[in-house]
Amino acid sequence: MKFLPNWAVLAVVSLTASSVNAQPQFTNGLWLQITNFSSGSIHGNLNGATDFVYEVYSTTNVAVARKASDWEIETELFPFGGTNSMPFNVSMSGRNPLFLWARDWTGITRNGNKTPDWWFYYWFGIEGLSFSDDGMDSDGNTLFFDYENQIDPNPLSFALLFGKRYVNTSAVDGTIRLLAGEPFYVAVLVNDPNESDAVWKPFTSTNLTIQLGATNGPYTLLIGLRGLPDSAHASWAEAWLTLNTVGPTISVTNPVGSTVTQPIIQLQGLVSESLSQLTFDVSNALGIIKNQQGESCPVFYDPNFRDFTTNIFQCYDIGVTNGLNTVTLHATDLAGNTTTASVNFTLDYASARPPVLSVLWPQNGTKVSGSSFTLNAQVDDDTASVTAQITDPHGNTNAVQGLVERSGLVWAKNLPLAAGTNFLTVTAKNAAGLSTTTNLTVLQSQVLVTMNPMTEFNKPRVSITGTVSDPTCTVKVNGVQAYYLDTNGDWKADNVPVSPTGTANFDLEIYRGK
Repeated sequence: MKFLPNWAVLAVVSLTASSVNAQPQFTNGLWLQITNFSSGSIHGNLNGATDFVYEVYSTTNVAVARKASDWEIETELFPFGGTNSMPFNVSMSGRNPLFLWARDWTGITRNGNKTPDWWFYYWFGIEGLSFSDDGMDSDGNTLFFDYENQIDPNPLSFALLFGKRYVNTSAVDGTIRLLAGEPFYVAVLVNDPNESDAVWKPFTSTNLTIQLGATNGPYTLLIGLRGLPDSAHASWAEAWLTLNTVGPTISVTNPVGSTVTQPIIQLQGLVSESLSQLTFDVSNALGIIKNQQGESCPVFYDPNFRDFTTNIFQCYDIGVTNGLNTVTLHATDLAGNTTTASVNFTLDYASARPPVLSVLWPQNGTKVSGSSFTLNAQVDDDTASVTAQITDPHGNTNAVQGLVERSGLVWAKNLPLAAGTNFLTVTAKNAAGLSTTTNLTVLQSQVLVTMNPMTEFNKPRVSITGTVSDPTCTVKVNGVQAYYLDTNGDWKADNVPVSPTGTANFDLEIYRGK
């Protein structure tokens, strides 16, 4: 057989389907040896190798293989350190006969490059032979710069994406989002922080299926990517998943007992884990209402489980009627497990008692500024109706229906206030027809005080401004004494405390004398 004189042929071996026929040809002391043929693969040695880089080519028709492009690169060998015999494997892949050729690849370049071909092949495989010195890696360096400075030219950067952190199956699907570089191998470590334990497998897809353990609880995943050679720098990304195959436990804490005396109840309780969804159904003599929305909120984080293990829930404003009422809860946790629980309540007014009513402001005998005011009260039954009736010194009577919040806080707005003593009657009446009445007197103050609209919101302490008709008075807002901005009665109070929840309430008090 004849080769072009500038090819520097080292050795040729032919193989047939019926037998392995190794016919070594010696060049410069280098020769190929076939040691075994099994499972469709050739196992051989390159003998006489010195401290250079070698490539092994193949062809099925040596008679027409006259140029480099006629031969296929099978592998390359790196006997750095002076190894004389280098093992290699080549798959037959149905090729018969097959001719192998080995040569020194140390100084061979193409495409006008200074970077040798073997270096491209070492880092990128055969596709790398089409690269150029001016090509850029993902860090912005030229490939020739990487070659000269012995830098990995294929730095990798990536992110891990999972559909959700909480899962209810051991097999978990995820996605690798490549940000830079071309991975050739991937490794997965589950609850193992030791990167040296990695088993590298060929990278074939950005989609992953990871097998967690059989035990419920948190799992730490380490995903590694690296380039083609064993010496390539490995990049790692970490993810945390929680396996949970058990549904949440539900405990109802309110109402206490199975008998209720209010037509609207606030169902409250505890759930063992954070929820993705909470719905409820109500069944009673009036029919069935389904898929009502409940609310849940985590309150205790357990660092051992890396999760909230105590959570509160509430189902607001559930209407009940006489007789048996069944509330069915459907709680779905973050992993997708659902628990269904039912609780029964019987509405019975026979054990009802009158509502407890407390007037918060104004107190009996209070002097109130202005020609109208808002009454503030508290009732222990948020389903009760509250009415405020005021009679002025001339016998004129006005009634205002109060607004009752879910917390039982009551507001009766725009109650008229006349000069002199006004008589105020506040009545709370529940669904059972039982009522409670409180009587008090309110006087109109001769001093007029106003509060300007707020300019600060969602803060625990704010600044409040206003005016007062008598600048000789002392002004306090929620217990904080104001100071005067001028002699006209314009005042300001700084760092006034505001309730952290609910409606903001400001109590302006006026005292004669500074």
